[in-house]
Amino acid sequence: MPIKLIAVTTVFVAVLATSSVLADAKPETPEPSDAGRRVIERKVGSRTFQSIQVNVNGEGNDIPGDAANGPSIAVDPTDHRKMVIVWRQFNSISSNFRQAACATSRDGGRTWTTPHLMAHGTIRDDPVLAAGANSDFYHASSSGLAAELFKSTDGGVTWRAPVFVFCGPKPWITVDQGKGIGAGNVYLIGEAQHEGRANTSFARSTRGGVLFGQPIAVPTPGMKWSTADVGHDGTLYLAGTTPDGTGHVVARSSDAKYRDQEPTFDLVQKVGLGGRSVDSAGPNPGGLLGRVWIAGGGSEGKRAGEVYMLASVDPPGDDPLDVMFIRSTDRGKTWSKPVRVNDDPAGGKAWQWFGTMSVAPNGRIDVIWNDTRNAVAKNGEGGSCEVYYASSTDGGVSWSKNIPISLPFDSFVGWPNQNKLGDSYHMVSDNAGANLAYAATFNRGQDVYFVRIEP
Repeated sequence: MPIKLIAVTTVFVAVLATSSVLADAKPETPEPSDAGRRVIERKVGSRTFQSIQVNVNGEGNDIPGDAANGPSIAVDPTDHRKMVIVWRQFNSISSNFRQAACATSRDGGRTWTTPHLMAHGTIRDDPVLAAGANSDFYHASSSGLAAELFKSTDGGVTWRAPVFVFCGPKPWITVDQGKGIGAGNVYLIGEAQHEGRANTSFARSTRGGVLFGQPIAVPTPGMKWSTADVGHDGTLYLAGTTPDGTGHVVARSSDAKYRDQEPTFDLVQKVGLGGRSVDSAGPNPGGLLGRVWIAGGGSEGKRAGEVYMLASVDPPGDDPLDVMFIRSTDRGKTWSKPVRVNDDPAGGKAWQWFGTMSVAPNGRIDVIWNDTRNAVAKNGEGGSCEVYYASSTDGGVSWSKNIPISLPFDSFVGWPNQNKLGDSYHMVSDNAGANLAYAATFNRGQDVYFVRIEP
């Protein structure tokens, strides 16, 4: 069936001046004595994990009184030194007005440019990034109940005017980075349909994000809090919770890679992740406790045909939240029993939230999450947490010992008018390690950090 295309006029827009537009944030509370730390180090044995603050002013210092959360990261697959991070920027915690901010790195995350705002003056939510195989970067975010897509061809320095896409809020974007027939395809999924326009939760561009085909719906039961990934053979996989949040769903499109036909979903089914996804609870009372992640088994080696899912879920019993993982070896048709990734005692009171997964080309699976186990062990409040890491080299059958890669921080401080630390983190893996963008409150305010994790 021929594809109907939505025509959009695109022009290049420079994204701001040399001085930081974030520098106008007004302090709302006194700056504590330990504030302004740009680099936070966590030592584990002989290893040091260095978290570098990204949302800083023109002098490279922390901005008291602002808030930054909900980060997303993309890495140029042709040059891993080139990275972009976007996030939700509140210039003042006394206001609910938030915009999408952006910073770039050309040295593998060691240093970052002074941040700038995208679509300055427009409220934006749920920013997410993806990179294409030809060094293009794509940024999707929601404005109201619709999604918009920005494209950069110069590594995130400038961005084209946004393309309007009829998908709902909390979008997720993925790009086919392979060399097959679907190379360069851009896929966008929203949490729900656009207001007043039914069956519009999924859209595809075969024109590098400049034109999108008519949006379609993910078949019943649908999904929300979703992510997407492209397998080694160009198959598109989507994962999320059921619309009522009680279960989890996987969807597969085997023909989305073919540019001359409308995509269809040849597999949509519920799966068991060992619990239910929750929101507005525990250490993040105004937001999600994490998205539902799906990823192919890498593009190299014997696990290239496998598919993985992961989420922070509430299991049966008193344990409030665990990071749970399942795997498929038949392109999503059947799935393994859930495996618990966090290795603290089962049935405890700790929250393992914002579970985040990425897979390296060689098949290594990297997972991080916020963990309150040490605070609970000391009878502390559930808002005190650390970022933990684990990995698997056997397709998720077994997992490495959990290690903390950040210092402790309190998720209950630094809130803007929304009582949350955002809704998720984001990580991108390569064969040597993983690149994580996360939010924390080391300076008693919400800030965005980058950390390189080398297993």
